[in-house]
Amino acid sequence: MTRKQKTVTKVLELKGYTQEQLKLEVKKARDAYHHEKDKLDSLEEELKVHHDEFILKRSRSSIGIRDMDLFYLYFEHLDKLVEQQKKCVLVRQLELDEKMKAMHEAYKEHRLMEILHGRIAHEELRAAIQGAQKEMDYQFLSRRARR
Repeated sequence: MTRKQKTVTKVLELKGYTQEQLKLEVKKARDAYHHEKDKLDSLEEELKVHHDEFILKRSRSSIGIRDMDLFYLYFEHLDKLVEQQKKCVLVRQLELDEKMKAMHEAYKEHRLMEILHGRIAHEELRAAIQGAQKEMDYQFLSRRARR
């Protein structure tokens, strides 16, 4: 193995390590995103259930002012929570996208280094074959000249 090949091999190992680290970061970011998305879904479901309950009570009978105020306050509170959670989900989505881009770049860099490593190995093999061919040609010509 030549110096170039050793260097490229070490860089390949480093790129592989970086790639694995980014893969783990993407997994963590994806888990965090799904956790926040699940929270948002549960809040929206809760809002829908209570809204349906409010409409059902209102259609069956008249609702007192206090109950109506309580419902409206609760709906406002849930709306604020939903909006906060949407912002949180958006932040997690942006983090996930950023980490996915970094991982994609690491994959591309690793692949480029693999291609370079392959080319160097191919060049060295070609040079070795040419050297062996030259040696065989020299031996053939030197034997022929002796005759």
